[in-house]
Amino acid sequence: MHQGKLNKARRGELIVSVPVGYLKHPSGQVTLDPDEQAQGVVRLIFDEFDRQGTVHGILRHLIAHGIRLPVRSTAGGSGGPLQWRPPGRETIRQILRHPIYAGAYRYGHRPTDPRRQTAGHPKSGRNSGLAADECLVFLRDRFPAYISWERFEANQLRLAANRSRAGSPGAIRNGTALLAGVVRCGRCGKRMYVRYTRTGRPSYVCSTLRSDYGLPLCQSTPAADIETWVAEQVLSALQPAALDASLTAAAAVEEQRRQLVRHWEQRIERARYEADRAGRQYHACEPENRLVARTLEQRWDELLREVARLEAEFDRVRRTQPRVLGEADRDRVRQLAEHVPAVWRASTTTPADRRQIVRLLIDTVVVTVDPTGDRAAIRVEWSGGAVQQQTVHRPVQGYRQQRDWPQLSARLIALHEQNRTPAEIATILQEAGFRPPKRATGFTAGMVRRLVDDLGVRPRVSRVPDEAGPLTEGEWWLHELARHLGVSPYTLHGWRTKGWLHARQVGGRGGPWAVWAGGTEVDRLRALKECPRVWANRDRLAALRVPTVRA
Repeated sequence: MHQGKLNKARRGELIVSVPVGYLKHPSGQVTLDPDEQAQGVVRLIFDEFDRQGTVHGILRHLIAHGIRLPVRSTAGGSGGPLQWRPPGRETIRQILRHPIYAGAYRYGHRPTDPRRQTAGHPKSGRNSGLAADECLVFLRDRFPAYISWERFEANQLRLAANRSRAGSPGAIRNGTALLAGVVRCGRCGKRMYVRYTRTGRPSYVCSTLRSDYGLPLCQSTPAADIETWVAEQVLSALQPAALDASLTAAAAVEEQRRQLVRHWEQRIERARYEADRAGRQYHACEPENRLVARTLEQRWDELLREVARLEAEFDRVRRTQPRVLGEADRDRVRQLAEHVPAVWRASTTTPADRRQIVRLLIDTVVVTVDPTGDRAAIRVEWSGGAVQQQTVHRPVQGYRQQRDWPQLSARLIALHEQNRTPAEIATILQEAGFRPPKRATGFTAGMVRRLVDDLGVRPRVSRVPDEAGPLTEGEWWLHELARHLGVSPYTLHGWRTKGWLHARQVGGRGGPWAVWAGGTEVDRLRALKECPRVWANRDRLAALRVPTVRA
């Protein structure tokens, strides 16, 4: 008996049940469901998977538009009445994974593992499902198909890529990291994961060896500079095909809208047919038979209300759908396609949209970080097989970790010996291609002063009077006067630049500041500090801001 069952399966005739969208006749023949709406829903699921790329995306779309799944009850056999049930994640996943939708027959794809069986449960211990080439029986082109076999295989690859495994990029999720899922370590070859700082900046970290074997962290690097260079290459690749891509997107939107409209029209047509049928039954009933007539009249009223509800819901769906693009809209799309970088950086373009574009063009981005410098080698493997390499800067902790630190320090010392100002030195370093170690966009005068001090080119002038130089009668060191008046040293520096006090710099450029506050000058500065800044005191403030003539 078992061999006879196996022989029947090898002929493709052992069919117990068929999934959604198919009908099994008493003769054993399997055909597409004769209901047009049922076929439309199945095709809509496959088309929406091409757009959304995830099972959850399809589920959200079906729920948002009130689309139900056609299920035939098996109570009266495989050809039972058609029922419309709410969509579920597992049902959608089974539709995408079942090879019958590509016209194939399979048997023995879930073999039983005796070690996993439970006593009293004969169906326990089954595997989740084998690939097509591993099934006991697998026959191509056996049933009418909804999609081609090539499209089915592409869907399986996409479902496998959506799994959160080390060998797959995973589904596109929330987050700002552009290359999440496609970045791999150039040292160990493992997948690099995304880590976000408290400020939301992403970094790529290779932590597989540490989490699996307790080894040190392989490598990590901030994502900003790497993503900037990869985005530039993606935009360069997009520009030649920008116009075609935009028109294809517009056509896809129109096709999606047409499918939704067709689905709702079929749904309303079915409801009207049921209402008309109930009306005919009511009119065919004898008027004297009120026991039956009341029931038929009640059912007719319910179906008419259902038709009105569906028509109102369809009207709401049509208002929320994007309108069909006219020729003027297409012209605007063509103009917009010429500015792909602006579209890429637009606020309406989400990080998920950018990641989707990257995954369509790029297979893998291999990153190798220089552990002793501020460089990171990038290897981009494009989907067409081309390979592109580049070395970019990455933020490091300090200047001495930069590869060009010897050249930077030598240039800085030479410019300082030429008596260039810090602002001039900062401009020259920026034009020469040097850059700060962290995320600053360029050098500033303050950075140059700190570097000069750290290099010891300009020794700091001591603020001790005996070492820095003698103070004249009535002079204070600026920081000591600020402490005496109870104000910040920055406040006195501001007064100094505005000419509200007498000050001189001891020891030349970079030395401390001495402020003359002899006689009643201290009282004037204290009064200037305590005087309220209101309109009524404008004359008094103007008088207090004039320094006393130094004796």
